[in-house]
Amino acid sequence: MPDMRPNPTQNLEYRAERPIFHAFVEQAKHSPDATAIIAHDATCSYGQLDRISQGIATYLLENGANGSDRLVIVASRGAALVYAMLGALRAGLTFTVADAAYPAARIAQIIHTLEPAFVLRCGDTQVEPGLARTVNVPPCPDQALQHFASKQSPLPEVSPAQPAYITFTSGSTGEPKGIVTHHAPLVHFIDWHVQQQGFTRGDCFSLLSGLGHDPVYRDVFTPLSIGATVVCPAQATLTDPSRLAAWIHHHGLSVIHLTPPLGKLIETGARMNGQVFERLRYLFWGGDALSPTLYQQVRAIAPNASSVNFYGTTETPQAMAYHPLDPGADNSRIPLGKGIDGAQLLIIDEANRLVEAGEVGEILIRSPYLSLGYWGDPALTAEKFVANPFTGAQADRCYRTGDLGTYLADGSASFLGRGDSQVKIRGHRIELAEIENALCQHPRVKQCVVLANHDNATVRLVAYCVAEQPVGTAELRQAMAGMLPDYM
Repeated sequence: MPDMRPNPTQNLEYRAERPIFHAFVEQAKHSPDATAIIAHDATCSYGQLDRISQGIATYLLENGANGSDRLVIVASRGAALVYAMLGALRAGLTFTVADAAYPAARIAQIIHTLEPAFVLRCGDTQVEPGLARTVNVPPCPDQALQHFASKQSPLPEVSPAQPAYITFTSGSTGEPKGIVTHHAPLVHFIDWHVQQQGFTRGDCFSLLSGLGHDPVYRDVFTPLSIGATVVCPAQATLTDPSRLAAWIHHHGLSVIHLTPPLGKLIETGARMNGQVFERLRYLFWGGDALSPTLYQQVRAIAPNASSVNFYGTTETPQAMAYHPLDPGADNSRIPLGKGIDGAQLLIIDEANRLVEAGEVGEILIRSPYLSLGYWGDPALTAEKFVANPFTGAQADRCYRTGDLGTYLADGSASFLGRGDSQVKIRGHRIELAEIENALCQHPRVKQCVVLANHDNATVRLVAYCVAEQPVGTAELRQAMAGMLPDYM
C-alpha cells in the first residue's frame, strides 16, 4: 500500500502579491452599489465602505499615525468593526480587536501591552480614559462618511509582508500573549478557500466568530474579497437559540464559519422554531472537535449544506487543514484532515521522525504562511516556531501545536488530545495558568490550582484555593469577572 503521509521535504511555494484589502478595493470599483454589510445597526454598500475606510485611514495618517504604529479596535458586534478593520489596514497600521464584552481590566491590559497610537471605539463601547487617543467610529454609513470626511488623499503602499493584525490568546505565563500576523497568510487562505468551495458574490456570509479571535478575519474578508455580503447580528442574538435560528433563516445565509457549541445552539433554535435552512450551502467547523451526533443533527436542519472540518491555530494563523465530510461515509470518527494548499500536518515522535499510521506524536504545522511570532517575546517565538526537522532550513518553518495526533490509513491526521494543560471551551483556547495567576492576585488567596474536569462532552473549569482568611465563592467569581473574559 502506498505511503499516504505528507512528504516533509516537498517544496511549499510562497506567494505574496497583495495586501488583505486589495481585492475589496477592486470589488468596490466594479460594483459600488452592491451590498457589503447587513448589520443589526446599519446597511452599507461597497462604495460607502470604500469611502469610509479610506476616510478612516486618511484621518489616522493625518493625525500622526505611521506604518510602525499599532491600533486597538474596541468593538461590539456591528458594521463599525468592519469600517475600523479596513481603515487600519489601508493606513498600513497593525491592529488588534478587543471585544467590548471583555472586562475593562482586560482591555486596559491589551492597550498597555501594545501602546497604540489610537484606540477606535466601535458601537456601544467604553474605554478607560487616558489610556490612548480615542476615536469614535459611528455605525451609520452617512454619519461615518461625515465624521471621516477627507480629501481622499492617496494612501501609502502596503506590503503583504507588513504586520496586519495581532491576535491575543490565553498565556501560560498568566498574561495573554499577542500573535503578530502579516497580510500574506490571510490572503493565501482566502484565495484557496474561494477556489476550493466556489463561493460567488451571491453568497451571504455570517459574522458569528468571536471578535477577538482569528476566524473573525475570514468571516469579514472572504466575502469582501469576492463582492459578497457580510451579515452581522446583534451580540444578544448569539445567546438566544430561537432568535439566532430566525436571523439565519430571515437573511438566507449560505456560508457559516462556526464552533460546535454554536452549531448546537443553531440546531436547538431551528428545532424550536420548526425551521429548515434550505439556502445554507456551507458549514465550516473549527475551534473544537465536531461530534458525529451534532453533525447528524445539523444535517437534519440544513439538508443542502456541506460540512467541512477545519484545523488550525492562531499561530498558523488560519485553518491549515480541512476534511470535507461525506454523508455516506463512516463519520463516527471525524479527522482533522489534510493540509490545504501550501501547508502540511507533520506528526513527529520524540526523535523527530514522522510517525507511522496508528502511532502517536506531536502535530507540527508546516507552511510558509505562518504568523510572524509572539509580540515582544522572541524566546517563545523561537521555541514554538521551529525549522522543519526534515530539511533543517531556517526559512522552512513549522509551528509546534502541542496537539497529539496520528495518521489514518489515507494520510489524514486525527486529533488525540493535548500534551499540556491547555484546554478549549466553546472554541476558546485557555491556558489554566492564566486563571491561576488571576486568582492568586486576590489578597486572601495564598495558593490555587485550576483543573479542567471533562464530563462527557462538557468541560468544567474548577479552581481549588488555599486562603489566608475565609473567602466566599461569590466574592472570588466577582473578582474574576473583572479580570478575565466570561469563558475563563
